[in-house]
Amino acid sequence: MAENTNPTGGIPDPEGGREGSEDTSVALIARAEAAVAEQAGSLTVYVPRWRRFIRALHSLGALTLTGRDWVSLGDDGLVHFRPLTVQQFDRLASLLQDRADGIVPPVPTPGQGQIAFDFFPALPALPNGAGIDSPHAGVCR
Repeated sequence: MAENTNPTGGIPDPEGGREGSEDTSVALIARAEAAVAEQAGSLTVYVPRWRRFIRALHSLGALTLTGRDWVSLGDDGLVHFRPLTVQQFDRLASLLQDRADGIVPPVPTPGQGQIAFDFFPALPALPNGAGIDSPHAGVCR
């Protein structure tokens, strides 16, 4: 007897073509669980590597030139790059060449009439209760 296939999933239907049979739904669930398990294993490996790559590109300043959507992780576990414009490509090549030559871009400074925000201020050494300079001023032991 030839097996019929379920048109919704391509799974052989032992009930002779009746959709919704219990065997078909069990087989479909098992197939879906296997696909999810296969993808989950690869995602736990690929996603942290992709995030590390994105952080490296961000640290280099490449994503400010190309945009954050320039690099994506595909369902196949491969990294995909979208096409760049000629201007983006030229700027990226210049950035990478400067970094290869050891040229570091200057740290931005505020312009005239702008307030400087110091996000990493040096803490003053204040005397504590014992008269000893400490970053934990006011803490007596």
